[in-house]
Amino acid sequence: MHFIRTGLKPYKLLFGAKNRGRGITLLEILMAIAIFSFSIIPIIMFYRYTTQANLKSVNALHAANLALTKLEEYKFGGVIAPMSPAAEVKKWGEYERLLELIKEESNPGTDWSPFAPAWKVYERFEDYETIPYFPDFKRYVRISFFPEEKPDPAKYPGGYFSPEYKRLISRIQIYVEVKWAEAKIDRNNAQREKKYTLYTIVTNKIYQ
Repeated sequence: MHFIRTGLKPYKLLFGAKNRGRGITLLEILMAIAIFSFSIIPIIMFYRYTTQANLKSVNALHAANLALTKLEEYKFGGVIAPMSPAAEVKKWGEYERLLELIKEESNPGTDWSPFAPAWKVYERFEDYETIPYFPDFKRYVRISFFPEEKPDPAKYPGGYFSPEYKRLISRIQIYVEVKWAEAKIDRNNAQREKKYTLYTIVTNKIYQ
């Protein structure tokens, strides 16, 4: 097809009086499709980007909710501490409840001695596909003393009765970490997984 310089606009050359009687050619249809394709691509890309951004925002909100729910569960007593005859008649506070969890973790099924506690960190992990209604998330909980996770009374003059040791065991940290991947193929890939962390400190009011 040869174009000549005229005063007519391009579309008149294609669809003008000369061509009006013969209908639309295949070339004209292909040109119309090409123009439409180039114009619709930005719209499709924008829609795709918006959808991905919304999905990421929703996943971040789910992660924050999962972390906060678990933190409050431990802090306010949703998790049942090991029970004993004395515990049944004692009203447990937030600190006492967490201390019982750490005691049970450190000395499971044995008589616990405050003079040789052998403290351990309380840890729990929920992997992908194990959290009800949220199979695309995993969650990690860590409860320990703060700032020293495993204080040893033998290191301080006076041992268990040392004011420094009492101060170290008067603060307990609840740390919750939630991870997720936007695509299943990225699960357990440290560089691709997203992470949300939340923590709080619970204190023994007597030794603040």
